[in-house]
Amino acid sequence: MIRTLIVAGTLASVATAQTEIETFEDGFVNPFFTHVLEFENCCWDFERDPVDPNNFTLHLVPNFDIVTFDVPKGMQVRSVSVRIYDLEGGFVGDQPTSIMGVRSVSGDFVTLGATEIGQWTELRADVDTIGRIFNEPLGPIESIDFQAANEGNSVMLGVGAFFDDLTVELEVIGCDADLDGDGDADADDFFTYLDLFASGDPAADIDGDEDIDADDFFAYLDLFAVGC
Repeated sequence: MIRTLIVAGTLASVATAQTEIETFEDGFVNPFFTHVLEFENCCWDFERDPVDPNNFTLHLVPNFDIVTFDVPKGMQVRSVSVRIYDLEGGFVGDQPTSIMGVRSVSGDFVTLGATEIGQWTELRADVDTIGRIFNEPLGPIESIDFQAANEGNSVMLGVGAFFDDLTVELEVIGCDADLDGDGDADADDFFTYLDLFASGDPAADIDGDEDIDADDFFAYLDLFAVGC
């Protein structure tokens, strides 16, 4: 049986417009985070032979608590972190087994594990963390999952780990045609560029030749056509 218990803390307010924090004293209360608890009630499944009850096959139900994000338009997830407290080493004895998995938009992923039993540890991954599939930076992050062995210890039987202070850092997605910074290339950006072009503003020098002319106008049109 694999099971995660998520507890503790008091709901933290959003530190900045680009940070979202979830703590778990009162359950999941920040709507930015969407929790899919796939193994909340999972268990070992014994398929016994009716002729010989001592013969059975052991099955492990899928063991991921998946968390996805309601990312605002024009932004992406730059980093994720969580605090983890592993209570017991599960199937491997005295080594911690609880993890946070991090999956990127590209489909790549990393798995980060607790380093010590009985100690709070912060696990963190960001867009520059090297993925396990492509051996390249992850890029924008799509979701995370939690996993913990269920053995617990003599004080808390059946509980493998605590997770707390789930934190996501957001960043604005860069887009050359997005002049007003709202994450989209639309009519507002087009008319903003026309104003810059008409006034001879240096920001209208798209081709970087220190001269604002028709080449810059058509260069911006190309950027605008590509969009964000």
